[in-house]
Amino acid sequence: MLILLALAKLQQSREQYISYKTIDQDFRELLIDFGPLRKRYQPELPFYHLQNDDLWKIKGNTPDDNNHLDSISRPERKYIGLDAAHIKWFQAEGPDNVNNGLLLCVLHHKLFDMGLITIDDSFDLRISEKTHGTDFFDSTVLQFNGQRLRNPIRKSYYPKNEYLNWHLSEVFHGPMREK
Repeated sequence: MLILLALAKLQQSREQYISYKTIDQDFRELLIDFGPLRKRYQPELPFYHLQNDDLWKIKGNTPDDNNHLDSISRPERKYIGLDAAHIKWFQAEGPDNVNNGLLLCVLHHKLFDMGLITIDDSFDLRISEKTHGTDFFDSTVLQFNGQRLRNPIRKSYYPKNEYLNWHLSEVFHGPMREK
């Protein structure tokens, strides 16, 4: 929630940094309304965790009098919302290496893990006939059916067919939609 709120505030303000103090109360209210039930809400805790994820610049590394850090920004050329997805799950003894992985947005990663999308032997994104949705689904998922994924920068990084075949046979809820 903090990241989404911070992104919204950065987008609205067009500033490089936003002060945590400007989002403290909004974030506290979001935690109360949508977070787990707690005796005490500490909206500053996720802010501290952002210091170590190499995605955000934190200006000021000691709490000020209000027990908050100074400000937060998103450095240029960092990709937000992308996930490394295992093709053959780690729980199914899939290796933790580049040939068993795909870089997907968080939405497509979730759909991939649920077996609602897969990658065919031509390296095209394929969508299950069992997957349906609204206009949002059409614009974020369905329009990519049959489109080739972007190639890795090296041939040695390509996913192995054995992992793609595992996903197709063990996870994907086919049949595939026509291209």
